[in-house]
Amino acid sequence: MDKGLRRTAGIAVMAAGFGIAAWLVFGAPPAEEDGWWRLVRMAVGLTAMGVVSGGARLFFGQPKSERDGVLGETDADRDSGHRPDVNAVTDRA
Repeated sequence: MDKGLRRTAGIAVMAAGFGIAAWLVFGAPPAEEDGWWRLVRMAVGLTAMGVVSGGARLFFGQPKSERDGVLGETDADRDSGHRPDVNAVTDRA
C-alpha cells in the first residue's frame, strides 16, 4: 500500500475511533446500574480503543516489505551476504 494512502487511511480510522468514543462519552444513552447495556457500552469502548490503535498502526507502522535489514547493513552488504558486526556498533564499553 502506498505510504500516503496508508497514512490517510490511518487518519480516517483514528477519526472514526475518536468519534465512537466521543459518542459513547457524550451522547450515548445513560447506562443503567446493572444490565446488558452496561456490557454493550464497555464492548463499544474497547472497540473504539482498538480502532484508534489500528489507525495509529496504519499511520506510524512500517510494512515488512519496506523495512530495512540489520542495523548498519547496506545494499552492498546485503548483496554480498556479509553481515556487519552489530555488537561493535552497539557496545560502547
